[in-house]
Amino acid sequence: MTTEYIAYVSARILLEPPEDAAGPEELCRRLAGLGFGQAILEGQYGGEPVPEALLGACVEQLAAEGLGVMMAVRPVGVDGFGQAAQGVETRAPLLCYGAESTLAGLEQALARLARWSGRVVLADGFLTSCRCALCAAGAAEGGWSVYRRRILTRAAQRLRGAVQAARPDAELTVKLSHNYDRNLQFGACISDFAEVFDGVW
Repeated sequence: MTTEYIAYVSARILLEPPEDAAGPEELCRRLAGLGFGQAILEGQYGGEPVPEALLGACVEQLAAEGLGVMMAVRPVGVDGFGQAAQGVETRAPLLCYGAESTLAGLEQALARLARWSGRVVLADGFLTSCRCALCAAGAAEGGWSVYRRRILTRAAQRLRGAVQAARPDAELTVKLSHNYDRNLQFGACISDFAEVFDGVW
């Protein structure tokens, strides 16, 4: 049995490669040299998308090196992306999934990346700790954990629909942290997600 390693390449690295690299294409060549079989390119971190020309160059270089390519979005409320979650339960810049601006922004980001690869990852942060007035009204019946689980599952259904509308053969995977209790507290239920997403990591 062989083990295939997957490299996660952040948007920040793509936009600001290390000084000793000749550019993103050189980074891609290095990944192949290190033995990675696949790479996940973070095409958007919050409201900061990686330019199309840069994404295209990286996808082309990785394919030339024989690596499989996946695309990823980090759903976090930075750079004015979506509506930031209100409240003090977490320090992470999570989003409010009761807000249309959050859902519309993620739909657009995921659909854009699906055109580059048929495998898209919603990476780290697909949780919510929001306690805004809209979310508080939703949690009035059933409590916070029930509401958060329900609203994230609904969001997941909508986001997967956006990916498949952009590319019918595309798959959407969600990547969660390894802290099961924390995930569930903030709305991420693995059993619910398994019925919506094409993969749960």
